[in-house]
Amino acid sequence: MSKLSTLEEIIGKKIPTLNEEFKVTMNSKETSENTLFFAINKGNDYAKEAENLGAFVIFDKEGLDIENGYYVKDTVKFMQEYAKKYRENNGFIVIGITGSNGKTTVKDILYSVLKEKGEKVYKTQGNYNNHIGLPFTILSARDEDKYLLLEMGMSDLGEIDLLGYIAKPDYSIITNIGQSHLEYLKTMENVFKAKTEIIPHTKKKVVVSGNDKYLSTLEDAIKVEVKNIKTNLLGEHNLLNVSLVDSLLKYIGYTDLNYENISLTGGRFQIIKGKYIYINDAYNASPLSMKASLETFSKIYDENCKVAVLGDMLELGNEENKYHEDLCFVLKETKIDFLYLYGQRMKYLYNKLLELKEIKFKFKHFDIKDEIKIEIDNITDDREKVILLKGSRSMKMEEIMEVNN
Repeated sequence: MSKLSTLEEIIGKKIPTLNEEFKVTMNSKETSENTLFFAINKGNDYAKEAENLGAFVIFDKEGLDIENGYYVKDTVKFMQEYAKKYRENNGFIVIGITGSNGKTTVKDILYSVLKEKGEKVYKTQGNYNNHIGLPFTILSARDEDKYLLLEMGMSDLGEIDLLGYIAKPDYSIITNIGQSHLEYLKTMENVFKAKTEIIPHTKKKVVVSGNDKYLSTLEDAIKVEVKNIKTNLLGEHNLLNVSLVDSLLKYIGYTDLNYENISLTGGRFQIIKGKYIYINDAYNASPLSMKASLETFSKIYDENCKVAVLGDMLELGNEENKYHEDLCFVLKETKIDFLYLYGQRMKYLYNKLLELKEIKFKFKHFDIKDEIKIEIDNITDDREKVILLKGSRSMKMEEIMEVNN
């Protein structure tokens, strides 16, 4: 059943202002004819404007004078149930992807490989992986799509359970269990419990890392070890991501898979040529992903002047100081020339490094991000500079890049 037929079935009437190619939006500025506008919270204030532009409006504010629309008690809950019904009616093959790190990379690998196989695929866009973003992603898919690749994010218990209820994945991948969200979940056991909420909703098979302390205890999952697979992606962590995808696709029945033309979402170890060579790995950061990024950086660009610029890792809970300090053990084995640290939490790492005598690189802490740019410019080294940028999303470490657009 099509997206439009599903909507008409739910609301109990035909919608002459929409056809089978209609678009969905939560932004009133994107409304036009043949658009379904979900008015969420203050979006209700723009419902009439959206209607005037030709959109069919789902709204939950009483008293609005909307003719081309439908009143519901809660727009978000309506969108969730609509997405769930559409997913059931259409018969997509849904692959749910969760874990502390690597969700987007695994999604991108799946997307690249399946597209190369000629499949019609739709994937989560940006960070639309929560109780609003996931149903919106499902409703943004086309009727003719075969695969839906859905990231599932969370910050507390019960959230993945809701996303699983909506998406009912045929297959799921859990990348790892890490320290992300300890600020809310408090213990690694709770992170494990939260991420594995996807399992009861998965119809066929769950794929996990066999090297993960927690995931390796799961009985009915496919447990994956790192495979020696040719890929254009750098780093041991990405070999694991590729291996997870490879194991799932081969379980589904695919053969002759190519991993040498993977295109990743920006901010995931993205090499950018600008004033210097930048490696933008600044989409997010946790102790696990920071370790993986530094280990990969250590093995490449050996002929260059290597500068690591690290920002705070957030949402790590009561042990955040220790998690920052412990990066010193990774850095001791990392081949770099300069280390520049930014953010109040990175001061703990800086102070820890001051205590160590065997550090071979120069390091410095900054409170002002723009001063890091100046410091990089002032490095006197004949070799071309390569700058690794890594930190949690809100640290916006990519702002250090100087690139001509």
